Amino acid sequence: MTESEVDTPTLPPSDESEQKPRVPNWRKRKLLMGGIFIAVFVIPIGLWAWDYSVCPLIQVVPAGTSVSIAPGSYVDYAFNVTKVLNTNRAIYGSLTSSGPVIVYVTTAQQFSYWTPTGPSGPYEYSSGTVTSLSYSTCGGKYQSPCPPNSLAAPQGKDYLVMRNPGQTSVVVVIGTAMVVQTC
Repeated sequence: MTESEVDTPTLPPSDESEQKPRVPNWRKRKLLMGGIFIAVFVIPIGLWAWDYSVCPLIQVVPAGTSVSIAPGSYVDYAFNVTKVLNTNRAIYGSLTSSGPVIVYVTTAQQFSYWTPTGPSGPYEYSSGTVTSLSYSTCGGKYQSPCPPNSLAAPQGKDYLVMRNPGQTSVVVVIGTAMVVQTC
């Protein structure tokens, strides 16, 4: 065999007029568009719906509620936190009072030790003596974490308690509903 007779593969003529035009595969395109739709819309909406069905907002005290608390007494509101993703769920809301009050959050076990004049044991949260209180910018899923010793509730049966430590009756008005935030 001579150098000129080297085996070189022969290619078919590259006449572009003989090549078939490429037809888009519509089935693949539809599948791709369906996958994008599911990823962008269906999955986030499904997760949002799951989040609110598993960890719904829990109303503890409705907005506009007005309650009078006798001196040295308290008013309590029971609620049940069925699910938490961390240790506690933040409580939103605001109140104003005509005199000093102390707001507490206790578990059912802690509340069982209360006396007519207040706590005789531990509790989850205490506001200290206040005439107004507002928690509305922390602890939500897309918001900054609440500061230490903020209004929050653990899983289980809990109580929100407003106690009047003073010598005269006070009226407490709930401005923004007191609610347990979603997970």
